[in-house]
Amino acid sequence: MKRNFKSLVMSAVSVIVLIFGLGIVSYAATEAEPNDGTNTATQISVDELHQGSLSSETDIDWYKFTTNADYFNFEFVVDPSVVDASKIASGWNITIYQGDGVTEVKEFVGQKSGTVTANLALQGTYYIKVEARYSSSAPKNCTYGIKIHTTVCDHWESENNQTTVTADVIETDKTYNGSLYKYADIDWYKFTADKDFFRVSFELNESVDYNKVGSGWNVFILQDDGVTVVKEYYGVTKNFITPELPFTGNYLIKIEPRYSSSAPIDCYYDLTVHTTENSYWENEFNNDSSTATEIETDKTYYGALYKSNDVDYYLFSSDAEAYSVTFKPNEKTNSASLSSGWRLSIYPYGSSVEIVSYSGIISECKTFMLPFKGSFVIRVSSLYDSSAPLDCVYDLRVNTCPENELWEAERNDSAETATKIAADNIYNANLYKGDDKDYYSFKTNGADVYNLYFRREISDNVKNGWRIKVSGSKSGEILDEIIGVNSDSYEKLLKNLDKNETIVVLIEARYASLAPVSINYNIGVSAHAHDFVADITKASFDTDGKVEYMCSTCGAEEKAEKISKIKSVTLSTTNYVYDGKNKTPKVTVKDANGKVLTKNVDYKTSVASSRSGVGRYTVKVTFIGNYEGSKSVYFYIKPGKTDSVKSASQTTSAVKLSWNAVPGAAGYKVYRYSPSKKAYVEAGTTTGTTLTVKSLNAGTKYTFRVVAYGKTSAGKVYDSDSYALLKTATKTATPTLSKVVSSAKGKATLTHTDVSGETGYTVYYSTSKDSGFKKYANFKADTSTCSITGLTSGKTYYFKVRTYITTDSGYVYSAWSTVKSVKVK
Repeated sequence: MKRNFKSLVMSAVSVIVLIFGLGIVSYAATEAEPNDGTNTATQISVDELHQGSLSSETDIDWYKFTTNADYFNFEFVVDPSVVDASKIASGWNITIYQGDGVTEVKEFVGQKSGTVTANLALQGTYYIKVEARYSSSAPKNCTYGIKIHTTVCDHWESENNQTTVTADVIETDKTYNGSLYKYADIDWYKFTADKDFFRVSFELNESVDYNKVGSGWNVFILQDDGVTVVKEYYGVTKNFITPELPFTGNYLIKIEPRYSSSAPIDCYYDLTVHTTENSYWENEFNNDSSTATEIETDKTYYGALYKSNDVDYYLFSSDAEAYSVTFKPNEKTNSASLSSGWRLSIYPYGSSVEIVSYSGIISECKTFMLPFKGSFVIRVSSLYDSSAPLDCVYDLRVNTCPENELWEAERNDSAETATKIAADNIYNANLYKGDDKDYYSFKTNGADVYNLYFRREISDNVKNGWRIKVSGSKSGEILDEIIGVNSDSYEKLLKNLDKNETIVVLIEARYASLAPVSINYNIGVSAHAHDFVADITKASFDTDGKVEYMCSTCGAEEKAEKISKIKSVTLSTTNYVYDGKNKTPKVTVKDANGKVLTKNVDYKTSVASSRSGVGRYTVKVTFIGNYEGSKSVYFYIKPGKTDSVKSASQTTSAVKLSWNAVPGAAGYKVYRYSPSKKAYVEAGTTTGTTLTVKSLNAGTKYTFRVVAYGKTSAGKVYDSDSYALLKTATKTATPTLSKVVSSAKGKATLTHTDVSGETGYTVYYSTSKDSGFKKYANFKADTSTCSITGLTSGKTYYFKVRTYITTDSGYVYSAWSTVKSVKVK
């Protein structure tokens, strides 16, 4: 919870000044002279006002107090109704010391009026020394007041937290307040991150005077040894939040001034460690294969390089026939930050020999299918440390092939390790490197005629193609050999085979340097009984299919039927408004001739069991029967429209907006229309139903848009498709009522400043200074004088002025001017 400490302190000062102004100052006690040293210091009580004065040019007043509160602040008061300002001369020097009376805590030089220090989170006994700044111009016999305010607040740092040993232990997901109370002050905090990742936010408290921030703070996040830096930020002068840091354990935060000569003294900051559970994030430190983050296949994981030499290792196991790896920048990653990008490598677990590697990744990268089973390591690093994509979140996914797909079994680089293939099945394969060799073997099992076929994916990158060699194991003779296969398919009718013979097929690149690496091909073998059978080439999105009836022995074709290719997959609805209920859109699939395909005959669908929360949902359509391939289509559930947006309050530089909560919303984004950009720009986000938009221009009309957004369990955000608008304005500057005169009977003339942005001015008057004010009239904008008539002669009237701006949502009034009076002629 954040507190506006500046407002709290100033309210206290205002009350005391008001009391002085009325001449009814009440002191708890008066200094006990002589109190010229620490041994004779006047003991004062906290939260009570004490009186003192310097009796001579060399007089020094010492005070002593003890506090056990969480923090205190010091107030020095001079009553202008009691003290002649001309006698104050060059004023007082006030110094606060620790209980030894020597170690200085704070110093104020040449004070002439009330002063409040920063909040000092220091418990114990302290001394206050009051003396003349210059003895030659001492404020002799000028009465002053001092008061120590104490406050209990468990969200403040507890000085002295200036070392790792005395660091404040803070809880996660809770906001703490602190400040540097002197140039050499350092604030240390200690916390434990026990969730999947944390983020650290550092915000300037709303009470901060930005003119005092100077060169700002240095903020470091360190491991619990207090030396090893996790993240570092220099010269922080505005709010920031770190990226996701997937570290668990104990950590330290160090806050210090950027430069002691321009330290942000007494500038309050708000510090929060946000933690989030998300089991799909990497687990740092995963900088080698022994500490690799274990991941599951067919699930998306997230990671980031948090420093230039960071390396992320992932370990997975796959029993599927083949797998591929998808790596891409996360959608929230700024592409401009990727620089030269990432390098991705895949190794067998326990080996340093790469299977494949990709360098300079700055967009989606998907490997081809890798027909390996077992445990594997994925290594993610920057291409160059000097241009690493720091804090750029990436998505990593290991995709396994469908269970009904058959793949070669790498490594099948010799006849002894050949992949055994069964008749009438289709096997998928590829050459994953230039010198890769794929061996296959099958037994004739009683038949003497087999049809061997090879089919490649459609691609223009086959280069010089493949070499295919077929050998018989018994005779050792080469049954067929073809060099430079680069057409769509190769088929060979193998005749007169022994009925229990092993046939070996070798597939390799024609030239290793020009190998068709990563291009998938299919291989299969079938035994035939010399009758006509149907050979189906399945239709897909890209090509028509066909049913061919041909003899398995000679390949003679009897007839062929065309299967039109798939044209479209559509959903009946793609956008829903959240209502807490499961959504199931209807799927329609058509071929190129407009024919509607039949579910569970031509295709089947799969969708998540839970489909009620905000997010994007996938309907996966997998083609069966005479069709092949798959397609994913999506529908969305989003929050509804934000309503009842209104302006709760305005100042000259801020507008506080409020609205009704929207079901399913995790938070709200507020946008401000920018006339210069002719577009809405984001002004802030919140999880509540109010937001104060700051840094606005006084007396200016603004249009705001409030958009609800939802958030999935993985943290992905979806904005509502509709929104609400509010047109309002900031207050103008307060007009100054500089003069009121009565130049004619029953008439008063007011002169005031003309502020910018107003629609007009409203004048109020009364015969009493403090009450009974009534509205006289509104006056048009850009005026600086106005006349009030119909007043009673001889009476004294009091006047005040304020501006107003008319907006679609009502009037916005400025603060009142000071009250001035005149006796009417």
